[in-house]
Amino acid sequence: MTATSTRAWRVGAALVAAYLAAGVATLGWSGHRLLPLFEGVSIPTAYQWVHPPPQFKGSNTEPHPLAFDVSFTNGKSERGTATTPDGQFIANLPAGAFAPHGTDTAVHVDITPIDPATLGKVPPGLAADGNAYRLQLTYKPSGAPVASLAVAANVVMASPFSAHVLLHSDTGKGWTQLPTQQVSGLSTVGATLTQPGWYLVGAFPSAVGGSSGGGSSTAFIAVLAGVAALVLAAIAFVVAARRR
Repeated sequence: MTATSTRAWRVGAALVAAYLAAGVATLGWSGHRLLPLFEGVSIPTAYQWVHPPPQFKGSNTEPHPLAFDVSFTNGKSERGTATTPDGQFIANLPAGAFAPHGTDTAVHVDITPIDPATLGKVPPGLAADGNAYRLQLTYKPSGAPVASLAVAANVVMASPFSAHVLLHSDTGKGWTQLPTQQVSGLSTVGATLTQPGWYLVGAFPSAVGGSSGGGSSTAFIAVLAGVAALVLAAIAFVVAARRR
């Protein structure tokens, strides 16, 4: 092996070691399920459960609801972003999302985390992945409910396991699968938001029941993927060095 090749392998090994050290340090010391240096997989901080699985009861932090008002200016509702304190439910409301309603001056937004076990069963082949969230919209001061949005918004939800699809329910009993896209990593998904109701992330049962909890297994897989990518990069560098 030439001196150039030897240096290339040393650089590759150093990168792999650095990645592993950073990953272990983050997972072991910070207490957060977060991966540095690997933006392709996003692992949220410890999930906050309404009703946590047994292994998380001792360390769980109870999620809190969110309430705020979206005002009307010159007959048009203002832009607003509803983010629960835990960051597990986000609704981006564009300007004009709510139609004017008589003399009402605002829309009151309520977002409440709910144990999905108290709601209807999810569609066959899926399992509830984390909390459900109820989105309630009412005009102020009349108190009249907002049945639907005048301009479509979007909703983003984070889950503790590998998310598959976003579900919506008008009544909390039956669920409809929404056209869903992966937003960041394996556990955050988004969809178009057109009406209030209950929202829930659905996952394959194997992803929910086969994990020991909250993204740790996903984190391990992501670390291995990152290591593999770095090793392949090092090998490519060596091959290029040999050709030169």
